[in-house]
Amino acid sequence: MNKLTMVVIEQKHRRTTIR
Repeated sequence: MNKLTMVVIEQKHRRTTIR
């Protein structure tokens, strides 16, 4: 897995957890 992919997935999850 690429680091960019991990960052994108984490950002998407963080956006949902931010709420």
